[in-house]
Amino acid sequence: MEYDIIMASENDRDEILKLYKTQVGREFCPWTEDYPSDETINDDLSRDALFVMKMNGSICAAISIDEEEEVDGLHCWDDKLAPEGELSRLAVIPEMQNKGIARIMLLQNAHGI
Repeated sequence: MEYDIIMASENDRDEILKLYKTQVGREFCPWTEDYPSDETINDDLSRDALFVMKMNGSICAAISIDEEEEVDGLHCWDDKLAPEGELSRLAVIPEMQNKGIARIMLLQNAHGI
């Protein structure tokens, strides 16, 4: 399986929003028609916090990774786990779910893209 994990760009916006909307109503997904939204994507893009996995030029997964002061301040973190961060909005297109895509996204991001 060949893929690229890259920082999302403005050009990816529509495809990311479409990916988010495919998750609404799926088992265990708390997302609604209103969240995540275009404004959520704006916020993530403005902080360079949104990453996508592309296969054959199409987005098959997305994740938001954010450095968060509140997370950094938690005393439960071991210094060996630095830098701390918050992972949000991990989504995989339905036809690629249960194929290890989310795991790849998490592992790649844990080691720094």
